[in-house]
Amino acid sequence: MGLNVESGSGAFFGGCNFLSAGEVGDTGGGRVWAAADGFFATTDGNVTIEKPYATAGGLTERRTVPFSDRCLDPSGTPVSSASFVGTGIEAVIEGGTGTVDPATGSARIEWDGGVTVVFYGGLTYWWFTDPVLEVSQGRGTLTATAGGYGTDMADMTRWSALPATRVVLADLPAVPLGTQGFATLPSYRGVAVTLPAGASEQVLGAASSGSFPQSFVDFQAQTGQLAYWYSSGGLRDPAKPATTVYVSFDADAPIDAGEGSSGGVTPDPGAAVTCPTSRATAAPRRRACPARRAPTPAAAAPPPRPGARGPSPRPPSPRRRRSPCPAR
Repeated sequence: MGLNVESGSGAFFGGCNFLSAGEVGDTGGGRVWAAADGFFATTDGNVTIEKPYATAGGLTERRTVPFSDRCLDPSGTPVSSASFVGTGIEAVIEGGTGTVDPATGSARIEWDGGVTVVFYGGLTYWWFTDPVLEVSQGRGTLTATAGGYGTDMADMTRWSALPATRVVLADLPAVPLGTQGFATLPSYRGVAVTLPAGASEQVLGAASSGSFPQSFVDFQAQTGQLAYWYSSGGLRDPAKPATTVYVSFDADAPIDAGEGSSGGVTPDPGAAVTCPTSRATAAPRRRACPARRAPTPAAAAPPPRPGARGPSPRPPSPRRRRSPCPAR
């Protein structure tokens, strides 16, 4: 799953925003990650991080992402905050299990695995685990348990563990359950959201304006990434809309971007889910999350885990450290 273009775009500081497999735990504070830190993971259990790479003839192929390539677009050029061309990075979660009933337009699929969403190279990050897809009468939700560490652009010394929180990653207004899987665009454009006091106001009216689901935005108020998940009137608003979710019922025959779907079947046990140009499989073989490979039909998120992994957060230092990153 890639969530949106911004999750794989150039950042105003720290190089870029990117995804990492698994829950990174406590890095000791917000800072730009280095390869030597060992925080970044290409794979973790059922989760794999992939992105497109340019090949001959103007085509692209998806491959796993090493740390050195996390900020490169498909052509190998470093991404920039001055451009809306992103890396195309996605998390693929395999091993989904569940059921699909195309006759009634219903499905439920669960995946095991976690994905860490890193902004500003590591200054702020959070994760989601164990996504669940639930579909009823052709409408669906993709939920997960979110966690991580909270900080603030106005005071980067603030660093606190966030409680495990169940959130809606994506509202899916139209889920065309097919024989192999489906691709669907989550709600974002035109969605209004309630914001906490002091937050940048939501700006509506533009083609790219809108918001991620309310529970998702509520959680982001604690991470330091709040304004990146709704239209705030900033220069990066066009990169914020949610991207397509792909779910494949057979991990060996994934749904790719541009593929349609029709009919429906019971998901096979190795489902996988992917987001922006990814796929998801359903049934008890593998699990997948909004990203790209073969996915399973998504289902409602499982109950929250007992808590985030890693040592307890360090106490804030007496000095306030301002973020070098402008708000988006």
